[in-house]
Amino acid sequence: MRDGKRIAESLQTVRKPTDGEGLEAKGNGSSGDITTEMVEDRHPTLHPLSCRFGVHGKQGVTSVCEYQGLLYSTGRDGCVRVFRVNPTPPEKPEEKSVENKDGLQLQVLRVQRACKGMEWLERILILEPDIPVEEAEEEESFRPEEERTENKGREARFAIIGFHGVHFVVWDPVRQERLFAVPCGGGHRSWSLWPPHKGVWPGYGALVFIKQGAVMTSQTPGDALSIGGKAGGWGLREGVHGRGIGCMCRLGMIRGIKNENQTESPGDLAETEGIDELKEGGHWEIVVTGGEDTSLTVIAIQPRSGSIKVLSVITDHISSIRTVTAVTRQEGGAESQKQSLSALLVSAGGRAQMQCYRLSIGWDQQRLAPSCQVIQVASHRLDEQWEKRRNRHKTVKMDPETRYMSVEVVEEKPDGVLLAMACSDGALRLFSVSEGTHQIDLLCETFFHQRCVLSVAACSLEEGEGHRYRLLFSAATDGRIAVWDLTDASFLSTGTQPIPCLHIHAHQSGINSLAVWTEKPGLNEGGCLVTVASGGDDGQLTVSTIRVHYPEDRMFGGSRGSSQISEALSPPTQLHLELHSQYHSPLAHAAPLTALKLLCPGLLVSTSADQRVCLWRVCSTGISHIGGAVLPCCRCCRTGSVGGAAERGGG
Repeated sequence: MRDGKRIAESLQTVRKPTDGEGLEAKGNGSSGDITTEMVEDRHPTLHPLSCRFGVHGKQGVTSVCEYQGLLYSTGRDGCVRVFRVNPTPPEKPEEKSVENKDGLQLQVLRVQRACKGMEWLERILILEPDIPVEEAEEEESFRPEEERTENKGREARFAIIGFHGVHFVVWDPVRQERLFAVPCGGGHRSWSLWPPHKGVWPGYGALVFIKQGAVMTSQTPGDALSIGGKAGGWGLREGVHGRGIGCMCRLGMIRGIKNENQTESPGDLAETEGIDELKEGGHWEIVVTGGEDTSLTVIAIQPRSGSIKVLSVITDHISSIRTVTAVTRQEGGAESQKQSLSALLVSAGGRAQMQCYRLSIGWDQQRLAPSCQVIQVASHRLDEQWEKRRNRHKTVKMDPETRYMSVEVVEEKPDGVLLAMACSDGALRLFSVSEGTHQIDLLCETFFHQRCVLSVAACSLEEGEGHRYRLLFSAATDGRIAVWDLTDASFLSTGTQPIPCLHIHAHQSGINSLAVWTEKPGLNEGGCLVTVASGGDDGQLTVSTIRVHYPEDRMFGGSRGSSQISEALSPPTQLHLELHSQYHSPLAHAAPLTALKLLCPGLLVSTSADQRVCLWRVCSTGISHIGGAVLPCCRCCRTGSVGGAAERGGG
């Protein structure tokens, strides 16, 4: 298994031949020759139903195990891959054979990396459940059949065991910490971890290994170690990322429902802070953060008690994560005793890398805590063709490494989304993500800004007759905002370069964040008003209001300033945009603004590297700084603001 280069899973039963089967001896009585014949019809052969080649690179697969309907494999590429067996889609009938009548195939759900430098992985250990196995089985018997089937296919909490340098390590990928470490010299082929406990890690153990012909042990079995070397159970870390947090995205809220079949004593309830509130219907906020440590973390936060629980850590990125967005839909309800949500998550950052995942977040009735299932949908890199070129080390790469600075969902589709990407090489790119085909395709790119594009934002307009229009806003390091009309995206099929319908000068330098909302003007004015708020490196908050005229009711008055409207008239079938008003708050922050968020139309919250969070009221007369004793206008933070000052490149 160590030297294997593929995973082959067979679901058929092979009967071993008894003595005499498969071999038949015949003698002719004179020469004494013996003829051997194989009985083909009585000796079934073993055929793999589904194969995955090279899933762990050239070093091969080190282990494969099954737990609650999922397969887990490890290899010397430092990765754990999670599989499940699915029926072959109808569009691939060629994969079905006589042996594979049901058309079964292995599907890769996700890839989990160990810590940096830990590439020699041996296997995984399922972490000890929060409740005893007997109670879990008893509780499972009361659950409906469909819920039992769903729980069986959920990914379990596991630890990774292997060698990291000269240490044998048990690594927790969710908490991102060592549970057990022994300085054994590293890379032993003959070793054993005590106690195995049927593949479940109880939190203590001893390593037995052979070194220079001698059998050695890390400790005596009687000296039990607690998890992480600390007495009293788990210890909380000060941060969820090893380095700075670059982006954050809120997915939604799930509500905890009391488990009526589970009874606890008052002493047990007192051990967990906020458990009473949880059982009375407390809710958890689900947040995804991306950091400079190249990992995505799915976090559940309970506002009442302040509890924070890390649900999953995704480590597929090879560089820092700069931006993340999600399309979320709520599922279930309180009446059905179940709350869950499903999100299509897209993350991007350095090395022009983009990842897409499907997150299924639900409520675990047994552990009274949220749970998360991660399925990788697709991945994409602009430099993927360069990486596959032969002798690339002999040539000079003309383009620098591109970083994705911001991502925005322009349009939601039944099987995917249309994305806009702000890139450090001065390009604005549109991508199509298809969940059905597991593909991310580059549709078009434009270098209109000629500078590093820092942020993008989108809005949707709806005319009285039901016509919908899509606008895209992009901002770069020159302090200008470009407005694009993506309603008629004919340039995607013709290959022509799109042209912005309006550009606005808003800041002296780079614009790190945009917030957009719409409102309807008076009855006699027609069209609609689109307001875009921008925060820049100059510490200034700018609010620009754009008047949008629909193609049917273009009524241009007598006041059309040449510097406030687009230089050329739009075609009759497109929108016409003009700058209506613009307000500035030059000293909004004492440092660059890093993020803006629209709480409701007219109410903004801003963050900055000056460790402050501010609230702003935006109206037709200007920008006002909200104050008062009940709701203070500013809150000071000890940690750095989320989405720190943007990196510069390509401009």
